[in-house]
Amino acid sequence: MNYESIIGKKNTKVLLIGDVILDLYTEKFKKKYGRIVISLGGASNVAYNLKKMGIDVDFISFIGKDLAGKLFLKLSDKFGVNTKFIKKSSIYKTTYKKRNYIFGFQNKIYFRDNTINLRAKDEKYIQQFINQNIKKYDYIILSDYNKGILSEKLINNIIDVCRKSKIKVFIDSKRKLELFKNSYLLKYSIEDLSNLFSTNDKSKILNNLIFFKKKYKIDNIVVTLSEKGCYHININNEYKEYINNNYVEGHGIGAGDVFFSVLFRLYIEDFKFKEIFFYSNLLAGASITSRYTCCLNFYDILVNNKLKGYFDNKVISLRTFNNLISDKFFYKKKIGFTNGCFDLIHAGHISSLVESSKKVDILVLGLNSDNSIKVLKGKNRPIINFEDRAYILSNISVIDFIIKFDERSPQKIIKKINPDLLFKGSDYRNYYKLNKNKNENENKMIFTKFISGHSTTSIISRIIELYNN
Repeated sequence: MNYESIIGKKNTKVLLIGDVILDLYTEKFKKKYGRIVISLGGASNVAYNLKKMGIDVDFISFIGKDLAGKLFLKLSDKFGVNTKFIKKSSIYKTTYKKRNYIFGFQNKIYFRDNTINLRAKDEKYIQQFINQNIKKYDYIILSDYNKGILSEKLINNIIDVCRKSKIKVFIDSKRKLELFKNSYLLKYSIEDLSNLFSTNDKSKILNNLIFFKKKYKIDNIVVTLSEKGCYHININNEYKEYINNNYVEGHGIGAGDVFFSVLFRLYIEDFKFKEIFFYSNLLAGASITSRYTCCLNFYDILVNNKLKGYFDNKVISLRTFNNLISDKFFYKKKIGFTNGCFDLIHAGHISSLVESSKKVDILVLGLNSDNSIKVLKGKNRPIINFEDRAYILSNISVIDFIIKFDERSPQKIIKKINPDLLFKGSDYRNYYKLNKNKNENENKMIFTKFISGHSTTSIISRIIELYNN
């Protein structure tokens, strides 16, 4: 899988409707409470995760004109979550969960478990919005935490409008299946289904699911099994279990939102369900290491070699990398940049890359395109095409990202990403001395150790010499 598939900017138009929940965490050390952490929860956490994965969603919900509502709007603005269609009313109270931690362990949960019973005119607003704008959207997501935003009538009307417009509806819910007839994909947790069917027997739960799936004409049902993986019952009513072999110990608050968001993102990338569930399990599992509400943290993937190994193509567009920076994926992380042709990779390349990676948190490699190399090295180069060079370099663990460039030099990339450090082999030291006036990044430049006798040109010459003899 490549990085662009999970975080690249998508122009897909998505409408999300669901319950706003604010997650508050307090930490107590000895007799005093320490810091308070506030996170987006519920449907707003889904919106945040999708934003992190390059999808800008229009988000419809209602909140109160209270402190929790103000904090939600402030946090959403900070994280780039679109709140244009969030409506405020003094008659509603914004739902929040408050968790107390004492010496790092969760001690108590306080849940303002209010239900926003939408007034008729507010429900009508949502319905009219969908009726008037449905053709603008490619997909509809219902993130239903049963806090009152989505009434039974509204759910039925939304799905009916989408069905007539041939728009697929993805739903994450805790409520009975009959509400969601004719939907495309419905996701539950195994705990929610145990409550719905009043049993912990998984075979009984599965039989009930298949029965109701057929009855209510639901195309796909997905059941998350906490850290163990998930079930999928497909459009042909075939059941399959996808086991998660990459479980990481953690609390799991919000991991279902990460799973659902990754599932949706990879679906619109045309991944097969087998791959979708593998990566949804993988990334949801990686997200639960946070003590607070889980969200996709791409930096966790970069520093976890086990996770990073599943991404065999680290090529990323300059636009996507800039989005990562602007969305503060690498907040307070030191970014380094190096570049080269890497036509025939040798020990000198590896030595330089390893040395560079030790001085930064994120190492970005600017890789010359085939045309760029022809301009620099001549018509017979490169020996290895860009795709193969990128694949080889993607499997070198010290490299975090690869950005392709067509120009003679990577100055455009350097100006855009503004790295903290720049790395070149010490064999370039004299070049930069002679061109000192052109080197705008002199204070950032670090020259890595040069291993004499190791170069692509010398390897080519050696091969010609051996085969001519």
